[in-house]
Amino acid sequence: MALDTMDAKYKKLQQEYNQIETEMRQLKTESLNAVRCAESFQKNYGKLDEMYQKYLGLGENIQLGLQRVLSPDGNIAQTAEIFFGYGIQEDNLESLWSMIAMNYSVYDNVGKLQDLVNIFCYFLEIHKKVTYKTVNYFCPLEGEEYDERKHTRTSESNATGRIAKVILPGFEIGKNISKKALVYVQ
Repeated sequence: MALDTMDAKYKKLQQEYNQIETEMRQLKTESLNAVRCAESFQKNYGKLDEMYQKYLGLGENIQLGLQRVLSPDGNIAQTAEIFFGYGIQEDNLESLWSMIAMNYSVYDNVGKLQDLVNIFCYFLEIHKKVTYKTVNYFCPLEGEEYDERKHTRTSESNATGRIAKVILPGFEIGKNISKKALVYVQ
């Protein structure tokens, strides 16, 4: 009888072990699928998500200032898709550049200027890929001589001299839209 009991316990333990092993394989498969899904998301949408997170991190006041450009009906862009869809539109690129240029010192004072420049450059880069028009960047180098034909200087800048800092790159889309690089001249 003791042998029968031991044999029954062994079979029960063997079944439990097999069940646990099966569950472990399933969890491993699910885990690998989740990793692949995350990698695919990162590859396809990672940069968009990064820029949208920067946008969300700008703060309500800056978002409200950008709402005409980056969202429909004057509301803050509620999704990454809305943010993206409005951001890459040609007229909105021009408006976004102008808003950043007009308020760059305010954005810089609150530590958000670089985020806005990154968002703008991301949108311009995507627009460049989807438009049939020629899109060019104008980004002078620090130390380069200021040239009013190619650059716009900030109000705090010297009238002549060398570029100490590039605030916002310039760009051109086709023949209609053209903005000079915004620079600080010393």
